[in-house]
Amino acid sequence: MNSLTDSHPSTLVRLTDSTIFYFGSKTSEIHLLPGKSRFQVVYSPREQNGWEFVSYQLFEEKNGVSVLERRTLEMDEITYFEGLLYKVPYS
Repeated sequence: MNSLTDSHPSTLVRLTDSTIFYFGSKTSEIHLLPGKSRFQVVYSPREQNGWEFVSYQLFEEKNGVSVLERRTLEMDEITYFEGLLYKVPYS
């Protein structure tokens, strides 16, 4: 994923103090993905962290994930995800 401004999350999870956007998996289905599966997450600001993109890959033969990429969002991406916060209804 290069620019995230045209991406559409598969799941959005609202927590008390932040929101998590999932791509490539629904949160309840991550444990069902086969080994070596990849999925991406965008985290809204929380505590001391700003907007962040993280790409994960599941281990092949045991439980766990590795981080493939981690970066802060660009200004246009932040604007895009802030807009999604208001467009997607609370679940």
